[in-house]
Amino acid sequence: MKIAYIFIQGRTHLIGTYEYLNSRAESAAKLGLDLHFIVLNDDFDKKMGKLLFVKFKLRNPVILFWARNFRKYGLIEKSVDLTPYDYLIVRYSLADKSGISFAKKYKVLTEHHTDTLSEMKEYVAEKTSFLRKIFRLMKLHAERKYAGEMLSNCRGLIAVTDEIRCKEISRIPKEIPSITISNGVELAKIAMTGFVPFDGRTLNIACVTSILFPWGGLDRLLKSLAKYNGSVKINLHVIGPIDEKLFNQYGYEHVRFYGAQKGNLLDEIMKKMNIAVSVLALFRKNMAEASALRTRGYLARGLPFFLAYEDADLAQVPHDRRFYLSFPNDESLLDIDKIISFAEDMTKRGSEISIYMREYARKYVDISAKTRQLWDFVESIENNRADGR
Repeated sequence: MKIAYIFIQGRTHLIGTYEYLNSRAESAAKLGLDLHFIVLNDDFDKKMGKLLFVKFKLRNPVILFWARNFRKYGLIEKSVDLTPYDYLIVRYSLADKSGISFAKKYKVLTEHHTDTLSEMKEYVAEKTSFLRKIFRLMKLHAERKYAGEMLSNCRGLIAVTDEIRCKEISRIPKEIPSITISNGVELAKIAMTGFVPFDGRTLNIACVTSILFPWGGLDRLLKSLAKYNGSVKINLHVIGPIDEKLFNQYGYEHVRFYGAQKGNLLDEIMKKMNIAVSVLALFRKNMAEASALRTRGYLARGLPFFLAYEDADLAQVPHDRRFYLSFPNDESLLDIDKIISFAEDMTKRGSEISIYMREYARKYVDISAKTRQLWDFVESIENNRADGR
């Protein structure tokens, strides 16, 4: 069995997404699975690591723009030779009319990383230009019109949380196989950097992010820090390609920006941190559950963190060994004193907590297990098909 995983890149280059896809491709190769990862993009045809980047085969910019947004599945056919593959896994990027014939012609599974309709409604509700608003409304209309029929013709559906799986399945007029497979990380490529004990005077918080999506909730933390008037100096360390000017409006000065970092340079930064922060505002797209990669990165490093969402991969952590602090998934200000107390508690527990986190990551979020789960799901669909079920 030969499978292609297809990701349609947006206008922004998402380095973190590329690294994650490459890790998945590498894990498939190590497991001996014939699973190929293809990134459709505007810029180039080339191999990068285990990823195959394929440039869209339309040159007229107006036609390409239209196809990207309203005929994307036809664009996949024009750009990639799909004949060698038995199954296609498409990272879901909204439905359009071409998706219906595409799902009928090929054996397609879709992989979902968000509550599509809720996220689209949030985009439409954002303050923007009149033309952009109309454009977003057109995409939302296409999603509502075509998603049900397109997805009902797919062979299966994969989601990174059970909440997303249930919401997406509810939009399909007939039953199709579905599974929840959360995100994973390649532990071999993430150093166990641990954390620096909190000295009671200066607290250093790491935030690894690539784009300031509203549901990341970094503004929620900044507003909370701006209101804090305690004796502890709190430094926020932002690692990622973030525009510093976006932070000026919050009035919090103790923020240091590092830009995008990886490898030893990233390790050197992370090993100086006391704790880290993950997703804090998932409610902004009407969601409670997530499978955030930054959470898994902190977990693999042995760096305690705080968050404001439910993560199924943390469900097995005993209460007395908990290495994370949870906040309500709403617009309320964070209790900074609670964060300080959490850092103090982690310091009392010492390196033991980092060792436990690393072993927990190995057991529950290693990417090889996630890749094998994905392959087994497709294989079960193929076997059921062969049996006539």
